[in-house]
Amino acid sequence: MGKQRKQGVVNESRRDRMSWSAEMDEILLDTFVAEDEKGNRHDGIWTSTAFDNIVKVCVEKFGHVIEKENVKNRQKTLKTNFAACYDAFRGHRGFAWNPKSQLFEAELEVWKEMLESENYDVSAKATILKRKAKSSDFQVRKIALVEKQIEVINIGITGVADALKEGNAIAKESLLIAERKVSLAEKSRPRTYSEEELIVELQNIGIPSTLFVDVVLYFLKNHVEMHAFLHCLLRCVWR
Repeated sequence: MGKQRKQGVVNESRRDRMSWSAEMDEILLDTFVAEDEKGNRHDGIWTSTAFDNIVKVCVEKFGHVIEKENVKNRQKTLKTNFAACYDAFRGHRGFAWNPKSQLFEAELEVWKEMLESENYDVSAKATILKRKAKSSDFQVRKIALVEKQIEVINIGITGVADALKEGNAIAKESLLIAERKVSLAEKSRPRTYSEEELIVELQNIGIPSTLFVDVVLYFLKNHVEMHAFLHCLLRCVWR
């Protein structure tokens, strides 16, 4: 019994010490976004289904065992890291979010100014200096993607609800406009003529019987000419 308990403690300790790479963080964040889009987050709380799905995806992508506690612990770490980044960038001009690289970016002079600030945390300053030595364009990795996208989604839902309450008349008018456009499109669409219509019209204009078969075969092989011929013919008849 003692050995089993000790082994369980060792396994739990290993799970707690699980290391995450930047690529793994990207996959984890994208998976959180996907679960939110599925509706597996209510009133700011992730459902058990969401965590089950996230764990399943991570196991498939990472290729090793990962448990729900690993995901929850990493989520807390990412949120804490983002809070530190937010505090560091707040009040400093020159920082901007790059939607393509999904990074906070700034010129070297901006970083120097922030590092020299007396209000900036010393430990954070040391971390930045260490990372700065590896790259002349220091960038803070994306951390707040999940929370930011959720915020945008919630704002969008609120906006839609308000628009529905206040814009019923506009919605009806838009529907009528769309229906009119469809009607006009159908009217402007070129008419397709059948072989039966071709034969009837050729008979009506009195094509000689000796030429009738040749004329029919010609038009059947040349649909563009046939449609142009019948279109002009019918327009002249109905005028």
